[in-house]
Amino acid sequence: MGRKIKISTIVTTSIVVTVGLTLGVIVGVHVGNALSVTGAVDYGAYSIEKYEDDYAALMKKYDKDKSVSSYQPYELVNIAIEKFAKNEHSKTITRGNVKAAIVTQEIFGEDVRDGNEFYTESLSYSSIKKCGVRFYQHADSIDEYRGTNIKSNGSATFQEKNKSTVSFKEHEDNWGKTLSRPVIYIISSKTVLDSTLEETSDGYKVTMNLDKVTSVLRYVKQMVSISNLDRTPDFSKVSLSFNLDKDLNLKQMSTEEEYVVYVVGKNESKGKLTVDFYQDVTDKIPGLDDQYPY
Repeated sequence: MGRKIKISTIVTTSIVVTVGLTLGVIVGVHVGNALSVTGAVDYGAYSIEKYEDDYAALMKKYDKDKSVSSYQPYELVNIAIEKFAKNEHSKTITRGNVKAAIVTQEIFGEDVRDGNEFYTESLSYSSIKKCGVRFYQHADSIDEYRGTNIKSNGSATFQEKNKSTVSFKEHEDNWGKTLSRPVIYIISSKTVLDSTLEETSDGYKVTMNLDKVTSVLRYVKQMVSISNLDRTPDFSKVSLSFNLDKDLNLKQMSTEEEYVVYVVGKNESKGKLTVDFYQDVTDKIPGLDDQYPY
């Protein structure tokens, strides 16, 4: 007779809550790798660099031509992301949830940049599963922490004994990007299926649907790392919306995702997140004992 599997194990291993954050990493559920099976997509067969656009060239064009009508909607988003990446004093606050099986996982996230120092906190909470990570990016290394004692209000405990220090390359290999890259999704002429622009009272709203494979080539690395998965998930939906002000400063990003995690068969997850972007802030990099009041 095969070994028995508790319902709580099936539920928790079916949840993978991972969302692309600015200046940060993923919010997620730390799950086991029990009974993982091969997914449908071999992400390793794709080259990440092949699906990126030349964003530096885009910004050179924008320096000479700031007319919104000169750009595709998704290009306006990339301009806003690049502008945000150059701001040396910024932060983001993230809230959302993911629904899978019989549980809803609440998501919390904070990212701070102060000069050349970067920080992110990503927390996930439900009655079944709790997870948290913090990353501190310095001049040539990144300190990684796993959290404990995660609570429903978005607080957690982080300790020096749980720290590991890695190189930028090691971190990017495992997590898809360093903290200085604002958004983990690959948004380019090769990954955007459609994008629309709407003028609002205070700026612009851009909505887009992305390719379910090539847009998440970086993202799935983080999903595997934070969830300890043997296999990558398969996406069926990647939809993003961005609010920009009249000067194309990034104000908010919303995400809607649907994907399958292969654990004891197919397990479907639906996630929604809202990320608020703040520029020219005075926030300092939080210490290990500091808690953000989500």
